[in-house]
Order: sequence, then structure tokens, then C-alpha cells
Amino acid sequence: MNKKLFLLVLLCAVGIFALQAQYNFVVQNGSASVYNTLQEAYDNAGAGDTLYLPGGSFNFPSVDKPLVWIGVGYHPDSTAATYFTRINTPAYFSGNCDNTYITGMHFMSNVTFGTNGQDVTDVTIFRCRISGSLTLKYNNNVEVLLNDKVSECIIDGSIDAGTGSNVIIEKTILRGTMGHFRNSYMNHNIFTFGARNSGSGYSYLLYYSENCQVKNSVINYYSYINWRADVYGSFNNNFLNNIFAGNITFPDGSNTGSANLSGVDLTTVFETIDGNFQDFSYLHNFHLKAGSPAIGAATNGADIGIFGHDVPFKEGGLPVTPHIRMVTVDDETSNGLLPVSVSVGAQEN
Repeated sequence: MNKKLFLLVLLCAVGIFALQAQYNFVVQNGSASVYNTLQEAYDNAGAGDTLYLPGGSFNFPSVDKPLVWIGVGYHPDSTAATYFTRINTPAYFSGNCDNTYITGMHFMSNVTFGTNGQDVTDVTIFRCRISGSLTLKYNNNVEVLLNDKVSECIIDGSIDAGTGSNVIIEKTILRGTMGHFRNSYMNHNIFTFGARNSGSGYSYLLYYSENCQVKNSVINYYSYINWRADVYGSFNNNFLNNIFAGNITFPDGSNTGSANLSGVDLTTVFETIDGNFQDFSYLHNFHLKAGSPAIGAATNGADIGIFGHDVPFKEGGLPVTPHIRMVTVDDETSNGLLPVSVSVGAQEN
């Protein structure tokens, strides 16, 4: 049996939480060890180990070592058999957490990397949902090569790179703003938050950022008379082949752009928007409708948006591990044992 498949079946077989009133966490470091609490599993994990989290609702430890974190997924429909992996508390990763990898988790609050004077580099966040903001660097006083990647995520807040460079944001649905990026790359995203100039103040797509490229994305930012919603305090950024809901024009100071479509009614772009486009809903269908201006409008002749990438956004957001599709528990024991049937499907990517 494939090692990952064995570990996932082990998670289910040794502790279906509905039956045992407890969760089970697996730490993999060549051999698998099972623990009853997330804190216990974290305490016993060594640097570089993989920690498998089951479906359920958990408080997150303060993390001070590099680990691979693998949950069962964030999408309610895709995790119906297990419940999704929900992290209730803010997540803090100290400066000792270089090479952290996170997938298949829903963070209900903010996620923060780094401590004063010690930054975290080489972080990958893949197929997660963050219902708060994401901070990739503790402060923005010094430019640091981060080498971070955020891919196929849903982020309800903003992303702050803290003057970090070489950050990739791709195939991600982002409601907030992006700030303090250097020499970074944003490709095939959807930015849902329409900018405002009243109430709680101004909002910008990209602020205090330099030498970044934003391309092949759908952008729900719009401008008012004598006020720009795309950039603020930013220089030498390039916008290529994006769709803007607002009437955005370039150049804007030293910021340039080409082949962008502006003033686009976003109801003509996507199949279905459930209610307010700014607020993420699992009922949104971000596939392109027939006749969408995003079709074939990307830099390489592909489609603009999260499904136009060579490796498209994966619906359901499942991590690249075998997926528990169904768990069936018999009503009665047989020979003193309670039969449990687990249906598991492999993931190609």
C-alpha cells in the first residue's frame, strides 16, 4: 500500500472521532506515531517531520520548528466524510520555521510568519483557506529574499510581505490588499474586493510595493474621480493582461501596463456569482461563461483567471494526499468488533 494512503487510512482506522470522542494526529518521520492532541503531536515532532491533521476543530500551537502540515482539506463538500481541518486560533510561526509547508487547512484567523529580527523563508501555502490576513514577514524595515509561494488558496483578508522579495501568489482568490512586496509575481488570481473611498477609508490592490508583476487576473478594483484604486506608494510595477472592473489606465507614474481590459462588467466574466462578488462563497462558480472577455485573453493565449493556468485551480481544494470519500460504521458489533468501512480515493495532483 502507498505510504501516504496507509497513513490516511491509519488516521481513520485508529480513531474515528465520532466514535472515540477524541482525535488522532499522525507524525511521520520514517515511521508513524499517533497522538491524541495536536499539541502532543507537535511537541513530539522533529524539524522536517510531517504532521497529518484529521478533520475537526483545533487550537494551533505556537510553532518554532519547520514542519510539513497536512490537513484533510478546507472545502465542506469535499470533506463531508471527515469534516474539514479547522484551526480556530491565530497561527504564529517563529523565525525558526524556514521551509514550512502547509496544505489542506482552514485557518479561521490570521497567519503570521517571523519574529522581531528573524524572518521565515521558503514557505509554501497550498490549497488552504485563511479567513484572516496573511503576514509573511515580521516587519518591513529591511528587504529580505523570502522565496515564498501561495498557491490555490482562498484568503479573506490581506497579504503583507513586509518588504520581502520573490513571493509568488498564483491561482488564489484574495479579498484583501497586497502590501510591501518587492520583485514578486502575481499570476492567474481573482481579486474580489472592490475599493472604497468612504466608510473605513481607502483600499488599494497593491500598496508600497516595487518591481512586481500582476498578470492574467480578474481584479474587482475600481477608481473614483481623481483617485486611483490600483496602486499606492508603489513604483515600477507592471500589469499585464488583467481584467479590471474599474476604468484603470496606465501608465500610472512609474507603474506600467499593457493588454489590460478595464471597465468590465464581471457578471459577463464568470458562470455564477452568488450574491455579493466581494464576499467569497462556495456557491461562486469562477469558470468562464460563454463569450467571457477572459477567454483567450491571457499572456500566452490561455484564459484569464484561476482556471487558465497550465495546472488549473483544483475545485474542492483537496491536498495532494489520498482522500477519504466515505466512512460507514455498522450499527452493531460483530464478534466484539465494530465494523468500519472506509472508501479512499487517490489524488492525481
